[in-house]
Amino acid sequence: MSNRFTVFGMTILVLTSACATTRDAPEERAPASTSKDPSWLRSPELSHLQLSAPLQKIFKEKKNSDEAPAEAPGVLSYFDSTVTGGKRRIPVKVKVRGHTNFMEGECTFPKLTLKFKAADVVHTPFEGLEKIKLGTHCGDQPLTAEPAKLFTPKNRILNQLGIVREAFAYELLRTFGVITLSSRLIDMSYQDTSGAGASRSITRKAMLLDDEEELAKRLNARALKYTESTPDGPADPKLPVFRNAQEEGLLASQVAEVLLSEALLGNHDFFLVTSRNDHTGDGGPGLYNAQVLENVSNHHKTVIPYDFDIASSINGRNAISAALDSYDLGIFRNMTPVQYFILLRVQTARALLSKAATSQARAKFTSAREKAYSALNAFPLDATGRVNFKAHLDYFFEAIGNSYELPVILESKGVLAYHDAGQKELCGRLPRGTVIQKIQERDLMVQVHILSPLPSAEDDACEMKGPFWISRTSTAGVR
Repeated sequence: MSNRFTVFGMTILVLTSACATTRDAPEERAPASTSKDPSWLRSPELSHLQLSAPLQKIFKEKKNSDEAPAEAPGVLSYFDSTVTGGKRRIPVKVKVRGHTNFMEGECTFPKLTLKFKAADVVHTPFEGLEKIKLGTHCGDQPLTAEPAKLFTPKNRILNQLGIVREAFAYELLRTFGVITLSSRLIDMSYQDTSGAGASRSITRKAMLLDDEEELAKRLNARALKYTESTPDGPADPKLPVFRNAQEEGLLASQVAEVLLSEALLGNHDFFLVTSRNDHTGDGGPGLYNAQVLENVSNHHKTVIPYDFDIASSINGRNAISAALDSYDLGIFRNMTPVQYFILLRVQTARALLSKAATSQARAKFTSAREKAYSALNAFPLDATGRVNFKAHLDYFFEAIGNSYELPVILESKGVLAYHDAGQKELCGRLPRGTVIQKIQERDLMVQVHILSPLPSAEDDACEMKGPFWISRTSTAGVR
């Protein structure tokens, strides 16, 4: 039977090596030096932009074929008192971007990339840029629509709610000093020029967002490109496969920052495999919705998290909500799904990385706690979004504070788990990093609740919801 243990879409860690899996020394080295903010981040004239392009044409092209270029010329304009007529017009190439947001049933107004020619952006806030990302409102639903209709099948949230919340997610991470993409919430007016006649203009909230390569330039780095591994070898033989954070030379404390950032946001749409014995990727890509930058001078590498549009901090939903009732979680039963997910991810980071690395990352978040809550109060979020983000912050600080030192299995190969004290009904193996709560002891066995339940058994007759019995000798590997 399968020896992989997936928790609601995330494979729990079966580690066979030492706890410190990424480079721990020298911890005093900063992963990268942040440069000044990009000009477009603060320029007052960019608070309201206009984009004119055959939008519906390229949306349709991309929806019909993922391989379609889905690119067309357009014009980006904004108020500028220094030019005749008071409006600056910049020719752009408009391209649909993303992995799934343009698919049928998802966003009717998907994410975009705007490409510039160097000569067209001289003496503008975009000078020096080749491109910039544009986060959109995804789509609209009537204000009277039932709540379920505000979500796409992949749980993107419509009516401008998601884009405002995601813009805050980036700002929140920057408040903690986490290196990520610069973002700016703006008003954008769209004029669709598809077809014979121009459609009416609509104005929606949007987000200007760094392109990874543009951020790399500001950090004196280059954005590394990787391909996926397949049974036949690399999908693109011209590109390397991302092996894992350890073998790529990423700094352990910076990896810890990213893992804790994703925990805080409740983001399950993310992979960063830390070592060759880390199976969180479940055979998928070792790196997803994150970008590795390499400094061109010293070759130090930094991993950048991005793309949070289906995180629970954004949509108020959680990928594990429906599954919690299937398991006997003991003290964890009283947790909300978001609280459970955040604690699970924090404990995962704790098990994967050295104490020195996670302690350094925890200190960074804790020191900026008051700034984070102040940023939350100041940002123009909707009321529901503000309450949701506050809950994520509250649960996160509890998870890295009082709840951090929970009993956790440390044995490198994990421990065998049974449904009976007589060890007749083997269920599988509780992997390293599994958080436990002792219930009772019997002879040489101890019964425990676990934070990360097993989804499949060595024996199909074994009920997988727990609690489980493990050998008392296994508690030697519990801290």
